Amino acid sequence: MDSIINKVNRNKRANFIKIMMITVLIVAITIFIFITGGTQMVFVHLLYIPIILSSLFWGHYGGLTVGIICGLAAGPLMPLDVFLGIMQDPINWVSRLLMFVLIGFLTGYMIDKIHKLNDEKQKRNLRSPFYNLPNEKKLFSDIENIIESGEHFKLISIKITNLNDIEKYVDNKLAYDIVDDLASKFTACCGERTVYSYEKDELLVLSHENGEAEYEERIKEVIDHYSAFPISMNGYKIRVALKLGVYVYQGGRFSPIEIYTKARIAYEQGEIKESGIYYYDDSLKSKRLEIQDITGALLESVKRNELFVVYQPKIDIQKNKLSGAEALVRWKRNGEKMIGPNIFIPIAEEIGFIDNISKFVFSDAITRMEIWKSKGMNIKCSINTSVKELIHDDYTLWAQDLISSKNAD
Repeated sequence: MDSIINKVNRNKRANFIKIMMITVLIVAITIFIFITGGTQMVFVHLLYIPIILSSLFWGHYGGLTVGIICGLAAGPLMPLDVFLGIMQDPINWVSRLLMFVLIGFLTGYMIDKIHKLNDEKQKRNLRSPFYNLPNEKKLFSDIENIIESGEHFKLISIKITNLNDIEKYVDNKLAYDIVDDLASKFTACCGERTVYSYEKDELLVLSHENGEAEYEERIKEVIDHYSAFPISMNGYKIRVALKLGVYVYQGGRFSPIEIYTKARIAYEQGEIKESGIYYYDDSLKSKRLEIQDITGALLESVKRNELFVVYQPKIDIQKNKLSGAEALVRWKRNGEKMIGPNIFIPIAEEIGFIDNISKFVFSDAITRMEIWKSKGMNIKCSINTSVKELIHDDYTLWAQDLISSKNAD
């Protein structure tokens, strides 16, 4: 509310300054025309300056009004020749007045038309190319305005995680209809909140701090309904998976894109196809940053000899003796920090580096078994290998060649 009042006050001050400027220009030019000898001199055309400026400030009505004022200022009371005391013929100043009015009106009309076209272009730029919703540019602009007003708010990012599959394998139009239906439901849930579209499969809700307290519960009801029941639309019954990321802004110097990123980080928790509501906290960003850092270092871990294998003994409890060993990979990053396999193995699987690690472990295990055999210890060793690797011909052929070359059992 304070921001609206401040904006109104700023507009009033700006308007007052414009009026004073136009008034000063008209008076100054009128005096200058009189001092220089009257309307017979070319200086009377200087009055076009306040007329055109008025058209720019207030449109065609402003240009028309100031055109009349300027026509009268250089009209019946202004001599044609001041020094000889010759007054203007009425047809002279009336024709000039009509010309001023016409120029003011037409200039203002053209400027109004340009403004209207620019406004329409701006509105198109602020609309989603996919849906009849405002886009991220409008969202970021609104966030900046709310931050300037000092209000707190919540940004809710809604990701439809299986929308691409629905679009590709079921029905393209159905995917758009699902998002339109969701947008209307979230608008109804959030009252006066605004729903935005960022990407084809993502909606955003901007919630002001003075909104209805129960809106989150209503949103949760929508999520639960979509999670529990398939939706019937366009002759299909489809399950829609939704993930909501919520970022609560409580002050601070953050840009709109940073705030949006935090909401997005929040919904990235949980499984990809799992529905749910997730809230952002700073530890999430730290974890994501750590994962990105680890991902880059993992690619060089084998070359830098940072990976090593430990062997966990297996004991036959009935015979109370060693029955074998299990090869377990470990990573000592930069020779200092230990990174747990529960962290780097999932990352390796995600980026396709797990084959390199598996080959490293397999090769080390074969070498280790050779050493044990040379010392008279015939110990079996188990290695963790994924099903994907076992059915991969290149991997199995490589393993067979390695076993044959080392003469391992």
